[in-house]
Amino acid sequence: MKLKFALLILILSLSPGIYSQTNLICGVFPQQNNFICYSDVVEARNLAAEQLYENAKNWVSENLGNNGIQTDVINSTLLLTGNIEVAGSRKNFLSFSLNLIFNDGRFDYELTCLRYQIPESGIDMQLESLPEIESCDTETVDNLDYTIRGLIQNYTSGIKSGMNYR
Repeated sequence: MKLKFALLILILSLSPGIYSQTNLICGVFPQQNNFICYSDVVEARNLAAEQLYENAKNWVSENLGNNGIQTDVINSTLLLTGNIEVAGSRKNFLSFSLNLIFNDGRFDYELTCLRYQIPESGIDMQLESLPEIESCDTETVDNLDYTIRGLIQNYTSGIKSGMNYR
């Protein structure tokens, strides 16, 4: 019995794809159809779709301004584009598209169309092609992922609570 268990542990340790996420680009970025895509469904119990939508519009106005915002009130969706400064850098930016779909008690988000920009050196890199992402050093990849996850945490908390976080 102990030998079988030890053999199972050895096999699992030699085959990381069996138990780890294999849908990651560069081991960090989640993907959908070979493109980087952060998406999820967020539960927001006791909040109607209309309230979630208003909370999102207020959060966007406070935190991102009205740059590139497109709305579709009929279907309770909000599509926006924006730029944020990348963590651990100065004057490096990440632009993105964020699609939010609101339903009573929950909302779905999809963060896509990522671009990494360093204006001082003229770098403008679409982060949806694997060769360009692989050219980034590990620290840059980690900082981009940290920035994206921070943005997601910020807006999901803000939409659920109706509060603005900076």
